[in-house]
Amino acid sequence: MWVVDSSAKTTSLATATAVLALAVGGGTFASASNDSPNASAGEIKACVKKATGKLRIVDDASDCHRRLERFVSWNTIGPAGPPGARGPAGPAGPAGERGPAGVAGPVGPAGERGPAGAPGPAGPQGPAGQDGDDGAPGERGPAGEPGPPGEPGPAGEDGEDGAPGEDGAPGEDGAPGERGPAGPEGPPGPSSALEVTRSFGPVNSAAFAASLTVFTLPDVPAGAYVISSKATVRGVTGSTFTATNCQLRAGGVVVDQSRVTIPGGASATPIPLQATASLTTPTSFSVVCSIPGNGGFASDSKLSAIKVGQVTSSIDDGTGGSG
Repeated sequence: MWVVDSSAKTTSLATATAVLALAVGGGTFASASNDSPNASAGEIKACVKKATGKLRIVDDASDCHRRLERFVSWNTIGPAGPPGARGPAGPAGPAGERGPAGVAGPVGPAGERGPAGAPGPAGPQGPAGQDGDDGAPGERGPAGEPGPPGEPGPAGEDGEDGAPGEDGAPGEDGAPGERGPAGPEGPPGPSSALEVTRSFGPVNSAAFAASLTVFTLPDVPAGAYVISSKATVRGVTGSTFTATNCQLRAGGVVVDQSRVTIPGGASATPIPLQATASLTTPTSFSVVCSIPGNGGFASDSKLSAIKVGQVTSSIDDGTGGSG
């Protein structure tokens, strides 16, 4: 709540009323009388105590206590308000006395012609008049029926040749002809080879035999290949083993494998592998062998992929033919 401090500079009732209107309404403009200390400047200035809300009129913001008061100001005259709504019409006044007749105005234009009246009764017949001029010819009557055909006239001369017509739609394709003889065999395509070797490893330090990857030939490009590999499986020096096997894998699929059983035992045995492959996408080849435990290892290992023109694989059914 805003309170006018009576101990501050004197202000009129109208000014205090304007201050109260500003505090209650929260607006920017308020009216004030001309006896305010700074009304001639078009603006009223005041200091408001922060703690109590008391207000006192001042001449300038420097008159306010910086810590205890804050400076406020408002216009002495507010802006014009919007026009009010139109009031209701007042009651009709009494009729005035009739004034003198005015001067006659000019003649107005002729009005439109009214509709024709009903015909009157027929009068007596008058004397015959003179013959009138010939009237306009009447419209042409309908054509009569055609007469019998006349005899044919002599033949006319031949006319010039007309322009050629447009091409007709193409006919349907005929039946395919018989297959011709086979052409001569083309020259062999280019050949290339890929190879990976490993002289030693891997070593199996476990107590029992384990399948370990000896080596991998990665990302062999698409094409037809003859794949061959060789690995020597060895036991630790002074030991023997009686069985082992190796697998050739193409992308994880076994394409060849060799199993070796040694009745008397051996310390080393070479194991060869071979296969053909037609690759449609790059594929990795690897050799996985069963390595004896307690330090067994592989050595002298090699894997080759030779690219050829094409490969044809068949299965011998045991009768000398293929199935």
